[in-house]
Amino acid sequence: MLIQDLRRAARPARYRRQPILPYVNCDLRALLAEVHEQRTPEVCRRPGIFFVEQGWLACIVESQETNPAIYLHGILDNLEVPQAVFRFILTHELIHLLVPSAEVNGKMTSHPPRFREREQRLCPELPTVWEWIWQHLWRTLVIDRKAEGLRVRRDWARVLGRPRTVRVEFPPPVDFF
Repeated sequence: MLIQDLRRAARPARYRRQPILPYVNCDLRALLAEVHEQRTPEVCRRPGIFFVEQGWLACIVESQETNPAIYLHGILDNLEVPQAVFRFILTHELIHLLVPSAEVNGKMTSHPPRFREREQRLCPELPTVWEWIWQHLWRTLVIDRKAEGLRVRRDWARVLGRPRTVRVEFPPPVDFF
């Protein structure tokens, strides 16, 4: 999902002030660099990646003032999420920067046929990724047809039976004296 409306973009931008540390099985910055280099080299500015607690499964915010930012929902901040899921999502969001929204059958869409064709061509993992997403996250996702995206239910952590964010516990300090 591409967000260009400044009012809508302000909400995810607030989350950058309260970052969630990644707890995933791959280096997302390195993966983004790989996806950018191999799949979408035409993208001029490489976005940052942030995990957020609310909203879309993933979205990209683009503005004239700053570099784009990809926001991934905290539901994806888990060691069990395959690298292929992140590779697909990062590719999908970068394609938004290359293929503009278009009118199809009298309606504006952020995923016009050109977008879907490019996504199919660049993402051989697409069927496997969607299978994994629906198999593992279906109880927490809501399809928003009007906005053309997947929203994550607010009670996702309870539904999945896991904490909203990873809590790191440090051992007590050792007294050497």
